[in-house]
Amino acid sequence: MTKAKLLTPILCFLYVTICYSGAQADRLIRRSDMHISLGVGILDEKLQTVTFTVCGDKQGNNYSLKDYVFEKGGKDCERPPIFVTGKILIESTSIAAGIGVSWGAGRLSFKEKDYPFSVDGLSLVDFGISKANAVGDVYNLTDVSKFAGTYLAAEAGFTLAGGMGGMVLRNQNGVIIHLRSVSQGAKLQLGTSGLIIKLK
Repeated sequence: MTKAKLLTPILCFLYVTICYSGAQADRLIRRSDMHISLGVGILDEKLQTVTFTVCGDKQGNNYSLKDYVFEKGGKDCERPPIFVTGKILIESTSIAAGIGVSWGAGRLSFKEKDYPFSVDGLSLVDFGISKANAVGDVYNLTDVSKFAGTYLAAEAGFTLAGGMGGMVLRNQNGVIIHLRSVSQGAKLQLGTSGLIIKLK
């Protein structure tokens, strides 16, 4: 085992980062909810199936292309660390009984500047509160223009160092958000179309 491979889990622990399967891995996307898994796949075009082994698993399973989309990448399932590059705060705009939380106002802190944004697609079904807030860490953001977009549940293979709770989301630009509620007893819920963020 190389020195670099030995250092990876140590860096993840020290810097409280998200370790994720490398971008070169193959992708298996479930059509019903767009959930993404990373790993190594073998495509059978005749049978329209793919034998897919998720990064970290020892045995693969067969999946039908009627239910899944297969994207070929490479064979790399290494897990390099990535670091926090920004912070977000989201505040609810209204809470209606039987509906949940309507989120609207958010603020991104990135490179010593604040950027307001709007949010749609997040709910919190807890009728015992009058206001709800959520905070989050932003990873892999290099340019503020890449922050906006639709965030879906991160693919299998993401691990939060330290066992932190909340939800891990990723947009089409590869930006990752670890989002968690700061309202006691409240649980965040992602909409079926994902979390939509628009910079103002």
